[in-house]
Amino acid sequence: MLSNEEEKLLKIDIIGEDEELLLKNDSELLASFDHVLRRYLGHLVTLEAGLKIQLSCNGNVNSREEKLQQLTQKMKDRVLDQKAPVILRPMSPTERRIVHQFLDKDELVRTVSLGDGHYKRIRIEPI
Repeated sequence: MLSNEEEKLLKIDIIGEDEELLLKNDSELLASFDHVLRRYLGHLVTLEAGLKIQLSCNGNVNSREEKLQQLTQKMKDRVLDQKAPVILRPMSPTERRIVHQFLDKDELVRTVSLGDGHYKRIRIEPI
């Protein structure tokens, strides 16, 4: 389902007999399916800029994504308390996407990817 026009969000919720399989090992298979789905959709249709895709299994969002969002929130709080940028560890493109999307609409901080190659760091800085 596509939510309101302001926030372009495609929510996909998988329900069925294989829920437990998708959620095993810290939702590893769900995360992999998320990656494959994004790649497949990207080749099948032109995805609108700014479209966010949230994949869940019977309402359970990928626990890795939740943990990364919690870490991002802590780092944002640190940036605002210290009024100085924080640089996160090198992250995969999937992890960076989650961090950038989480802070995308935030008016107090901004994010910048640093480095070359597949794994880059993210700097969270006050505006």
